[in-house]
Amino acid sequence: MANGQYHGRIKTGIKITNPLPLPVSVRIKSPTGALRTGDGKETWRTVKPGETLYVPTKGKCEVDITVHIIRYNEVGDSVKLGDGGLQPAVLPTGTMVPAGKVTKPAPKRIPEKKPSKEPEEPELRSLGDMIEDMKKREEVKV
Repeated sequence: MANGQYHGRIKTGIKITNPLPLPVSVRIKSPTGALRTGDGKETWRTVKPGETLYVPTKGKCEVDITVHIIRYNEVGDSVKLGDGGLQPAVLPTGTMVPAGKVTKPAPKRIPEKKPSKEPEEPELRSLGDMIEDMKKREEVKV
């Protein structure tokens, strides 16, 4: 192998995480052609909620990132809702990730289900006992 354990590993790139509940469209432009995808100057991707996008670059470089929040209509076409923003943070390896809400949100509290109590069934009585009870009730009313 050419570089042993490091063969094929790309060490620089752009990492973008979508913390929103809606998908976002990300357009990345590099005037120097330093992107390893597409023609090297421009690429775009759609990042689903909670997903992380990684775009490798040819070394350290400057890029322009444009983020648009989108929603899909009934037909399946994407509709732009508004512009999004990034807060870039440079890590020691040269990887850029958005700062801020990078961690996962706290899980929602699910209410515990209480065991339902089954209604108690009355004791089984004979038909003769039921008729006697009805006669006693009629005598009381009269």
